[in-house]
Amino acid sequence: MGLCGLLMITVGRYPAEWISPGDPRIIHLTIQCLRITGFIQIGFAACVVFGGALRGAGDTLSAMTISLTTIIGLRFTGVIIIGWWLHLGLAAVWCVSRRRIVFERCADVSAIRVWGVENDEGVIAQRKRAERLRRRLSICTIQ
Repeated sequence: MGLCGLLMITVGRYPAEWISPGDPRIIHLTIQCLRITGFIQIGFAACVVFGGALRGAGDTLSAMTISLTTIIGLRFTGVIIIGWWLHLGLAAVWCVSRRRIVFERCADVSAIRVWGVENDEGVIAQRKRAERLRRRLSICTIQ
């Protein structure tokens, strides 16, 4: 993903010119968005890995909570403030949207460290909670 990000930053101009060969404003805006996206690719890869690590350790609830919180708290609210209220344009909205990925990665890392998912006790506790939840859900569906 880092290589793809580097390609977006360095040669993203050529596909943008090829896709929209008429309006230079659209080409410029596309290049800006590709550079922002290219810059964040390493953070996005780490976000996928750490989120998968939490899910693999059996901690699906905290991974879902982190994703939902960053989507609503950072992406949705940030886009409304930056785009609708402050009228800063598409590049600023794109930055806010991409920044959510970095915050989500940091939250995943802190969840792994703080909640003890990396040690055996944390994994066992997470599995016990997941098993209790499965039992509750099976009781609800049988009745």
